[in-house]
Amino acid sequence: MVTQATTTRPYLREADRRRHLLDATLRLVARRGIEAVTMSAVAREAGVSRRLVYDHFADLSSLHEAFLDDRVRQYGALVDATIDASSPPAARAVAMLGRALTLPREELRIARMLVAGTGSADLDRARARFRRHVVARWFARRRPGDEETAAALVWAMAAAILTVADQVDRGELTVPSAERVVRALVADPEERPARP
Repeated sequence: MVTQATTTRPYLREADRRRHLLDATLRLVARRGIEAVTMSAVAREAGVSRRLVYDHFADLSSLHEAFLDDRVRQYGALVDATIDASSPPAARAVAMLGRALTLPREELRIARMLVAGTGSADLDRARARFRRHVVARWFARRRPGDEETAAALVWAMAAAILTVADQVDRGELTVPSAERVVRALVADPEERPARP
């Protein structure tokens, strides 16, 4: 009698299995972008059946939303741990650059996707939540004023910080140069260095 070797996946509690599936989604997004995420692709990446993926996420939109919510929570925690709202804006920006430089390349790519957006409804909802979180943390002790302009400036700074981090990652800028660039972006016009 010939017996077939079977591979059994280990039993995981529901929360652990969900985490396993979100981690598989992260690996897919890191390699090929969010467009590559399908229920079948996540099942293959996680080494589980497609049915199991559907047991945790009703449809692809639910999976995307859960993945993006997970990233927003993780990046929000990084922002909370990094920004001291009582420090000067340039110090906050340099601290955020330092944090961005600690992210693996794949995470940096996903953070840029969240900041830039792609037009998908799932991404836009997650992006809006992340934007509110970053702006609220940046201005934790700010006096009321022109909130719309201030929020737009903070979000533009977030995009700029990620762009500068990409330049460091590609070897186009050194860390000290990147810090000078970020400080110059935050500085008042009178404080900016003169053009060469």
